[in-house]
Amino acid sequence: MFPQRWTPFGQSISATAKIDFQGDEASSSVRVELHPNLIVKEVKGADGKPLSFLRDNQNPLFVIVQLPTPVATDGHLTLTYSYGRTAGQRREQPGAGRARRGHQ
Repeated sequence: MFPQRWTPFGQSISATAKIDFQGDEASSSVRVELHPNLIVKEVKGADGKPLSFLRDNQNPLFVIVQLPTPVATDGHLTLTYSYGRTAGQRREQPGAGRARRGHQ
């Protein structure tokens, strides 16, 4: 079970997910899907050290983590993601701000 916390008065949610990966191919990064409205606060390796990460600019559904050393094909890796959201905190959705049709 993953630790989660919901604060109804402050209207925030936070969670930590520890994920074990097995590589299909050698790589120096890991890409996972996480809803764009959930903000990644930190990603740590198995040693507990923070790792660099970013949202994919072309598709904000993806979070890309840079690994300190590449993982070999069939290699194992454990990452811990801390993420959450506070009411009123919203990422820009693809297509947001575009003009709507039908009303002139």
